[in-house]
Amino acid sequence: MNATSDQIGDESCLVWEADTPIVRNPTIMTAILGAVGFGTLLLMVVMIGGTVAVERYENLPGMMGMALLVGSGILLLMFLVSLVVFRGKMRMRVEVDDEKIIQTVISRSAGLASGAALVAGLTGGGATLAGSGLIAAANRTAIVKIRDLTDALGNSKTGEIRLLNDWRMVMQLFVPLDRYDEILAALQARIETGSKPRERTDIPPLLKLPVVMGTLLFGGLLMVEFPLGFSRAFVVAMGLLTLVGILGRPQGRRLLGWLQVAVIVGGLTHAWTTAPPAGDRVGEGWAVGIQLALLGLFAIYGLLAGLGKFQPSQPVPGREKAEAVSTINHQLI
Repeated sequence: MNATSDQIGDESCLVWEADTPIVRNPTIMTAILGAVGFGTLLLMVVMIGGTVAVERYENLPGMMGMALLVGSGILLLMFLVSLVVFRGKMRMRVEVDDEKIIQTVISRSAGLASGAALVAGLTGGGATLAGSGLIAAANRTAIVKIRDLTDALGNSKTGEIRLLNDWRMVMQLFVPLDRYDEILAALQARIETGSKPRERTDIPPLLKLPVVMGTLLFGGLLMVEFPLGFSRAFVVAMGLLTLVGILGRPQGRRLLGWLQVAVIVGGLTHAWTTAPPAGDRVGEGWAVGIQLALLGLFAIYGLLAGLGKFQPSQPVPGREKAEAVSTINHQLI
């Protein structure tokens, strides 16, 4: 890893530069996979909805395959860009003081790529390309407050340091190997002194967002003219139970989860007994399978909520925290 470091001005301020790998960086890869995955799902929902609306069930396999092909192509293109344009890494500058940690992209290639995407999108009328350029330009700096952190864990072999709050990893840093021990100790000391994590009573919004978006997308898709004729009231009730369960207070989440499972089982039984699929149209089995798969996603969420899997985890003090830190350190190595 190519890295340089320096200390400027105030002796308490740490400053260094390092090349951060793209492919094995969990923060970057999560963002890439999340963006491509959501875009592919949205495209698939639109294509399936339009196909079912005109009752061309026989086209469903081809439509889903086309959406997956487009998503795979975009993902491959992003990997190729990271390897060719960025050479698999980005140059980052990190500044640390007693209040915050600032990580900034200083890679010249990143600036040129985002600018080129913006110009090409604006001149060619490509809103998606222009938007990606703007997003890339806007996300060149990340800031984390020391008071929101609970620990810093590292890997001395790679120079990687992960900053954690009481829920998850919030930032990944790479440091010069010759200063690894010094920087890790300094970060841990600052966190020990300045950490004042907010009292959390529920799941962070970032973890709620996929459930909310999935409810709106897939719940709306169930209202299209699928072979199993679910009533609008059933779909609305199922969606509301999901949204209230994930957005409301955790005290009633388990009860709402079991209620959701009961509603889905009851609604599916009623729909199948009163208006079962005719089975006389080509490709109807694909449409029924998609409908049942979507209901299965809602049922799995309700089951997990009922079992308490979406309840906020409590901090682990003392010996339990030490064991948890040891486990994470072992995983990093």
